[in-house]
Amino acid sequence: CEVLALAGAMYVSTHRLVPAMVFVRLLVLPLMVVSVRLIWASKLAFGYLRARAMPPAAQLQRLGTMNSRHCWSCSAATFTCLACVLMVWYGVLILLILSYDGGAKEAATVYFLLGTFGAGLIANWAFWRDFIQHFEEIEEPEDAQLLFRICQLYRSKAIRLVPYRALDGGSSKVDDETAFPPAQTCPICLDDFRPSELLAKLPCGHEFHSSCANRWFCEDWRCPFRCALDAEAADACVAPSPDEESGAAAGGDARPGL
Repeated sequence: CEVLALAGAMYVSTHRLVPAMVFVRLLVLPLMVVSVRLIWASKLAFGYLRARAMPPAAQLQRLGTMNSRHCWSCSAATFTCLACVLMVWYGVLILLILSYDGGAKEAATVYFLLGTFGAGLIANWAFWRDFIQHFEEIEEPEDAQLLFRICQLYRSKAIRLVPYRALDGGSSKVDDETAFPPAQTCPICLDDFRPSELLAKLPCGHEFHSSCANRWFCEDWRCPFRCALDAEAADACVAPSPDEESGAAAGGDARPGL
């Protein structure tokens, strides 16, 4: 609405006010700022709705900087700064239009511009006031950092999402000499795989429900069958804790609860 109002103000200024170009040039800045803010807000909203419509397994491959809490916090702060700039600019425009000395033919145009600039000032003030009263910087929880590391595994293709029907017809190969038939149940939760269900396939060839694999990697960066991930996957994951290392040295590796 603000973009349309500013575009209409530029149009009537060009045809009704003298000198027209002075007002048009003054309206270029707020129009550009509002347009950039609209495009950025639309991109954030589109990314949120797109991620929300995806299944959790696909979200892990799509999550990026645009979906982080830090990006949304910075965007809110940037929008508020732009609102402050627009408030000042609208105030200047209101003072200029009030001092405009025009005839009766231009009175309607002056009132229209006053209404447009006043509405823009009030809208941006309301946005600024809402930000000041309700914004609270929240640090990323520790689980979010862990989730990001797991996402890196999917994005680097160390873990691949494959439909179960693609596995059902053949065998999963570990290398040229080793092959085994695909499992029909998830070794972690022991539930059967459903047709067309996306499975998380590890570099060793074992398949699991993606949600089960994600929960497992929150506790242990290795495959549930103790197969080692490749070097890149190991670097991207969480290193084992000192307690786990001491347990492994003693021959008593602890598995997370299923």
